[in-house]
Amino acid sequence: MSRRSALVPWQAKFAALALIWGGSFLLIKIGVSVLAPVQVATLRILTGTATVLVLAAMTGTRLPRDPRVWKHLAVTGFLLCALPFTLFPLGEERVSSALAGIGNATTPMATVLFTLLMIPADRLPARKIGAVAVGFVGVVVITQPWQSAGRPDVLGFTMTLVAGASYGLGWTYLRRFLRGEDLGGLSLPAGQLVMASAQMLVIVALWWLFLRSTVPAPWSTHAPADGSVLPVSSRSSSSAPSGPGSRSPCSSTSCGRSERRSAPR
Repeated sequence: MSRRSALVPWQAKFAALALIWGGSFLLIKIGVSVLAPVQVATLRILTGTATVLVLAAMTGTRLPRDPRVWKHLAVTGFLLCALPFTLFPLGEERVSSALAGIGNATTPMATVLFTLLMIPADRLPARKIGAVAVGFVGVVVITQPWQSAGRPDVLGFTMTLVAGASYGLGWTYLRRFLRGEDLGGLSLPAGQLVMASAQMLVIVALWWLFLRSTVPAPWSTHAPADGSVLPVSSRSSSSAPSGPGSRSPCSSTSCGRSERRSAPR
């Protein structure tokens, strides 16, 4: 560890990491207001791939050459990039970004469970298994299956849980099948992102072909219903009715469409 790195308190590093990782869920929430979930996922992966490949070229990192390694990278690219990056925007169309972040907390639980299943030789201490049990109880409390009202959207929250669990499965798969490979530096993330980019380009192309009658191009955006790109939770507090006789705000275009539809012919 360098002297400069040692001078930075771990609390500051932890806060920066939480800001970077946690902020992504808020940005996803903003993104799905103007882009489809599959577009958000594709944009994230393509920009990440371009960034990592540039850094790899600057550092002289080479991509793997063994075809067997690339087959495994195709799997981990799907589990660690394509699948969760698509499920989180899909889920955030139905739940808040805060709940999506909580769903991502299933990663350590899934890692422990998949390690027990896929790498039984790795003995896990009882405290880790106990932590998984506590985490599962927390997920059940958040989901509130015993209540019919006030609980989060089950489908949306489940999507975020599956997305978080896919990280745990991906890392466990990586440990089992690529443990002996020398993929130091940026070789591993670069290879995963390349494979994930190829997968997402196919997915977004199929998505557009299916919806080409309503979506002009794969990169087309859609305007939010209220003309804002802020998340729903942020807009509700600032646009709530101010009095008992107040009407809920809406844009003139959307209100006009509603009135025209409801008017008798």
